[in-house]
Amino acid sequence: MRVDSYDFRDLANRFEDEYERALAAIGTFNVAVFGDTGAGKSTLINAVFGRQLAATDIGDSITQHITYHGGPPEPLGIYDNRGFGLDDASDVDSIIAELRRIVTENRARPVSERIHVVWFVTNSYSRRFLESHARFVRALADLGLPVMMVLSQVPTTRDGGYHKDAVALAEHIKKLNLPTTPRGKVYMVNSIGDPDLGQPAHGLRELLEGTFPVVPAAVHEALIAAQHIDLELKRKKARQIVLGAAAAAGGSGAVPVPVVSDVGVLAIVMTMIARVSATYGVTLGKRRTMRVAAVAFSGGATIASGRIVAKLVGSLVAKSAGRSVPGVNIAVAAVSAGTAAVLTTASGFAWMKVCERMLVEPSLREEDAGRIFEEEFKARAKKGTKA
Repeated sequence: MRVDSYDFRDLANRFEDEYERALAAIGTFNVAVFGDTGAGKSTLINAVFGRQLAATDIGDSITQHITYHGGPPEPLGIYDNRGFGLDDASDVDSIIAELRRIVTENRARPVSERIHVVWFVTNSYSRRFLESHARFVRALADLGLPVMMVLSQVPTTRDGGYHKDAVALAEHIKKLNLPTTPRGKVYMVNSIGDPDLGQPAHGLRELLEGTFPVVPAAVHEALIAAQHIDLELKRKKARQIVLGAAAAAGGSGAVPVPVVSDVGVLAIVMTMIARVSATYGVTLGKRRTMRVAAVAFSGGATIASGRIVAKLVGSLVAKSAGRSVPGVNIAVAAVSAGTAAVLTTASGFAWMKVCERMLVEPSLREEDAGRIFEEEFKARAKKGTKA
C-alpha cells in the first residue's frame, strides 16, 4: 500500500487560491449611508456590519465629499458623506453632483461595483427633517438609487412602543411622500442598547430584512457575509458548503484503489474552510485566517509540523489498509467513504464555530481557536454526518 504525502505549503496555497475565489464569487455589497453629522451613521454601520467608520478609518476619498470604505475583495463597501452636513444647500448640490458622476460611471461596471442601496439616517433626537434633506432624498431616487429612511437612536416606552417625539418626526417624514423604498416606510432603530436606562437595541433586523428585497439578488450572498445581525443566514449557507464537501469527501474515500486518498480529502477540506470563511465574512486576511485554521485543525500543533489535519486523515489511513485485497474493496471503501464524510462534516461545523467566534473577537488567539475547534470537532464527530 502507498500512502500519499502532502506538504503544508501546497495546502496553504490551495487555501489562499480558494479563499480568493470564494470572496470573488460572493462579490461586494455596497451601501451608501448619508445623513447629517451626528446622525448615528457610524454606530448603525458598526451594529449591522461590525465595521468602524471612525476618524482612524477614513477610507478612500473618491470625491471631495464622499468616502468609500472597504470594497473588493471584502464583501462590504460603504459610501458616506464624510461628516459633511446636509443642511447646507451648497454641500447638498455638490454631493448630488458627485453622486451623479459616480452612478453614471458605475453603470458600465459589474453589478457588485455599483451602489445597491442608500440608508438615509436621521437622528430622532434632532426632531428635524429639513427641506434640504427631502431634496437630497428626491435627487437620490432620481438617480435610480433605492433610498431607505432610517430614524436612529429611537427610544422606546415602557409598553414597548416608540417615544412620541420620534413617532411625530416619522409621521412628518411620511407626509412628505418621499420616493423611499418601501414608499412611506421609516425604519425606527436604536443601534446600541442601554440597560441602565432600560433602552434595548431594536430595529436592526427589520432594516436588514427590508434591505434584501431592495438590492440585486446577485449581491445577496455578499450581504449575508457582511452583516452581523442574523447569524442563521450565515449558518444556512455554510451548512450547504459543509454538507456538499462531506459528500465530495465521501466520494473521494470510496475510490476502490490501493492508494489512500487522504490528499484528495485534505484538498476538499481546505476548499471547504476557505468557502466557509468567506461566507461568514471573516476578513482577517488570508494569511492570518490560514494560521488560525492551521492551529485549529492540528489541535494546537505548530504550523511547522506540517500535520495540519492529522486528526482528519488518521482514521482514513487506518481504514484504507485493506483496499487492495480482492473481494473486500467495496466493503472497505464504504467504511472509508463514511469516515471521510464524517470527519469532513465534523471539521466543517467545528470551523463554523471558530468563524462565529472570530466575528465577535477578531483578535482571537490561535491556541484558543484550536481549543474551540477541538471541542466542537469531538462533539460533531460523535453525531456523524447529521447537520
